[in-house]
Amino acid sequence: MLLLIRPKTIPAALSGIKASQNTQLELQRGAIGLGFLREKWNERDVLALPPGEHDYFDRKSGDLLNDRQNFDDKVSAAVSAFANSGGGHLILGQKDNGTIDGVKSKEGKQPIREWLEVVIPDLVQYPLTSLRVHAAERELSGSQIPEGRELIVIDIGDSRFAPHQAIHPNKSKQYYFRQAGHSIAAPHHFLEALRNRYMAADLRSSLVSVSFRKLHRGSSGPNVAELALKFKIENIGRIAALRWALNMGFTESSPHIVTGESDQRIGRRNNCRLEHMILPTRSDIEYGYFGLILPPSITKPFILEFANSVVVTHQVVTENSVGEHLEIPLGPYISSELAESIVSSVSNSTSPNTL
Repeated sequence: MLLLIRPKTIPAALSGIKASQNTQLELQRGAIGLGFLREKWNERDVLALPPGEHDYFDRKSGDLLNDRQNFDDKVSAAVSAFANSGGGHLILGQKDNGTIDGVKSKEGKQPIREWLEVVIPDLVQYPLTSLRVHAAERELSGSQIPEGRELIVIDIGDSRFAPHQAIHPNKSKQYYFRQAGHSIAAPHHFLEALRNRYMAADLRSSLVSVSFRKLHRGSSGPNVAELALKFKIENIGRIAALRWALNMGFTESSPHIVTGESDQRIGRRNNCRLEHMILPTRSDIEYGYFGLILPPSITKPFILEFANSVVVTHQVVTENSVGEHLEIPLGPYISSELAESIVSSVSNSTSPNTL
């Protein structure tokens, strides 16, 4: 279905999300999250990480494991934050200043890596399933890892069961997310958006090109050049889109624009795209049409000036979600050659083939 609409405001449910929080929701769409699960880590990889605090990794001193309650509290919060923010790396055995102090090599009789593989998933509710624990390989010479100790890297991937709640401390269980390099309590609206991310398809539209479709000659009125706007519809989420529609419009009305609603000669869509599924990571093409009302003496500068004054709005909706409302200037998509073809079609009383 192609609808011509006025611009809409951002849905109230999302209006309270800050830019940094929106970044974490973008991570949760899966473009980055799965990339946090690595096959292996070595000492050089850890030392190559940038200094300071970052949203995608966190350093913890090895002394943290000397106090089990403190370990549970701090690691539970960090794991919750990464799992709710698309993933990340938790480094155990490196101080905030980059110094490697390592962690003890065993917990009781069990190797520390194996012990962490058992303990870490249950520090949050629901338990983690997207997790890898690595003992970083030492440098063959000049290693900074103290003898008898290990440098541990815990990879936390994107989780379809998010949000995950930290279960420690027992008296103040909390949901966390990463912001400005810290694990902080997640606000309610962030959690609601996180819970809804797998309940609805996430489609995004982009204008690909504009072409001259045909010339409609006016028997008693002006000529109308019909233009076709080609949009790419991408599924950037993880839910298949079965029923969807493209809303297209303009930021301002123009006396030179006519649509299919007022002129039946102009192409239009009468129904939404039923049973035309777009799977995650896949895309489809949809067209929008409008007519440019031409003056009696049409010139190329008139067309180019018109295009530079118009801003197109577009948005994809599904049966249970509303996509991002986008605006894009028409000018860059109207080439000198396209303008010349419109002028020529009027002069030659011909029109190009219909799409």
